[in-house]
Amino acid sequence: MKKYSKLALVLVAVLSSIFFLFYKLKYDRLYNVMQVLEVFGSPSSDRLPQSVGQPASPGDLVSPYWQRIEDDIHVYSGAHCSALPGEGGVCPQIKVLALFENGKDLSNLLCVLWYEGSTNPLQGTFSFQEEEKGDIYTAATFSCESKYTSRVPFGITFYTSKAEEKAVIPVVPVSPPNSTRADLQLCVLPPPGPGDRADLLNQNLIFHALIGVTRFVLYLPAVPHSVLTTLTNIQHESSVKVRIHPWSPPKNISKSQEMKLISLDCHQHAKLSNNHVLLQDSQLIMPTLGDNLAAILGATNVAAGPTRLSVRRFCSEYPDDKKSSNVHLPIPVLHSTYFNKQLSKDSSLEFIHSVSAQTNHVTQLSEEISVNEYGPCDRYDFSETDKTAGYDTTALKFTKSVVAFYNKYT
Repeated sequence: MKKYSKLALVLVAVLSSIFFLFYKLKYDRLYNVMQVLEVFGSPSSDRLPQSVGQPASPGDLVSPYWQRIEDDIHVYSGAHCSALPGEGGVCPQIKVLALFENGKDLSNLLCVLWYEGSTNPLQGTFSFQEEEKGDIYTAATFSCESKYTSRVPFGITFYTSKAEEKAVIPVVPVSPPNSTRADLQLCVLPPPGPGDRADLLNQNLIFHALIGVTRFVLYLPAVPHSVLTTLTNIQHESSVKVRIHPWSPPKNISKSQEMKLISLDCHQHAKLSNNHVLLQDSQLIMPTLGDNLAAILGATNVAAGPTRLSVRRFCSEYPDDKKSSNVHLPIPVLHSTYFNKQLSKDSSLEFIHSVSAQTNHVTQLSEEISVNEYGPCDRYDFSETDKTAGYDTTALKFTKSVVAFYNKYT
């Protein structure tokens, strides 16, 4: 009996040794693999996260900025190719937004174009068109006509003397003809003054992304860090594309000139969008019936050109809506449901359509969407119970989705 017991113990010991050696071999191999990964990283760690949306176009990688050519000439460095009437070619002329002091003689201004593969720039033909004259500056469009219409330059230079240092202004690449068109491009205007606008900008991005806006252009002197986080997260996880255009124009430019130049720049960047609109950071497009702006625009036949949309002023002086008392987030659209009829009267903005209606039946877009503006009205002589107060809870239908988007992307 003892003999069998000893034999069983020997067999157990042998099997244990075999399993131990097998386990140790596997462990050593796994340990070596983990060391390699720790030192060199995983095979895919050098790849950028893939967005579920469309890839950025080459033009999205060029950010314009204000640049001084001379003390009395400033240009906005986002140059664009533009077609000439009756002429073909990919890029017959380059256009640049500019400001020059009133009375400045531009007859001696010249331009050259920079092309890949060419050591020296090639001479172009300079011209300009006045857009709006102010007390100090004249807003204008500078143009440089090229002889080589089939090629797209990467830069342009304006100068008055060949001995001067030549600053190169980047030219926005031409978008491929098969590029995907967006339903709407939203251009957010610069803030009215200095101060923290992060809550309004975050609300603008989140709400408009929620209702289907896929392209944004932000004209800002500086971007709050929380807004950078929001737009980074939204672009990473959706098809939304956001361009930031640093906006610090020369002092003493009038508000109307600033609006004119921004509208021209927004229009240039809206070539891949069926519609575009300029809004303040405090303004939101509000669908009155549906909940998706892309679907509304797709189902609405609208004539090409501008459409006036009414703007309603939701004043922060009114009390917050009790229905949103459990929402503890800085989202005015979910708290302000009282607007002032008197301040909203005759207030509107333009919604621009780049494509014509497909049928003879043209729908009034103003019946489908409106614009809500949120913020202080600097008035304390009204109440939510008087005749000037209007009550609208359309925005509250988005409460659950807005809160979810805010928690996800900010």
